[in-house]
Amino acid sequence: MPAPALRSAAAALTLATASLFAGGCDLIDAFTDPGETLVTVFANHHATPENGAVPDRGGAGEVRVFDTDEGWTINLTEGVITTRGVTLHGCNGSQTEVDMYFGAHAEDLCSADLDRRTVGGVELSAQDICGMTVHYGAFAADTDEAPATMEAGRVDGSTVFLAGFAEKNGEVVEFEVHTPAAIDVFEDFSDSPRGPVRIKGDEPFPVELTVTKTYDRFFDGVDFTALDADDLGRQAEAILELETRVQAP
Repeated sequence: MPAPALRSAAAALTLATASLFAGGCDLIDAFTDPGETLVTVFANHHATPENGAVPDRGGAGEVRVFDTDEGWTINLTEGVITTRGVTLHGCNGSQTEVDMYFGAHAEDLCSADLDRRTVGGVELSAQDICGMTVHYGAFAADTDEAPATMEAGRVDGSTVFLAGFAEKNGEVVEFEVHTPAAIDVFEDFSDSPRGPVRIKGDEPFPVELTVTKTYDRFFDGVDFTALDADDLGRQAEAILELETRVQAP
């Protein structure tokens, strides 16, 4: 290469290097700044564990059959719990709303137990997550997608919808529970043995959080000969709050 060309190439390289270190600090920062990690939220349900294992109370699409502490045998033929949103609480006081991928999540309690369904997700930079709020709310038939096995109008206006019948000593009582109340359930990760969920920002895989709930506790302490639908609705609201858990890494 002729000398003038060599000088031109050297000068261009010098200018490029100078630009990188002088005016190109943003470019350097782009490579050194922490990245973001996808946090994915799932939902599932199951019966109350016994001796460390989840009992089989019915398969996918089947009636859930279980006994209560009052001796009633419950046949839960239909059940839906609607989650309208999720908020992640950073230990630094920040609050981040999870992107609900499919809008409100109407969870069919007669779908397969422990089968996780994706609710939503959000990308987060390095931080510690100290808690999570699950926002349950009423299903809206005109905008929300109902479970494939049900008509939207069947659960319209219900945060918790339960239907079926209870049996005891030859007596059979049918029930249908509709509760429209908005229910916010906060799960405090800092109280768990593992502590806050740590996001490093460079995880090779998403960090997974699963909102899990039991369906066989909704009728704890219930005497079906004494309580009406409103009583059962208030019971369902209280039990949903008590029985919501978040499984974190």
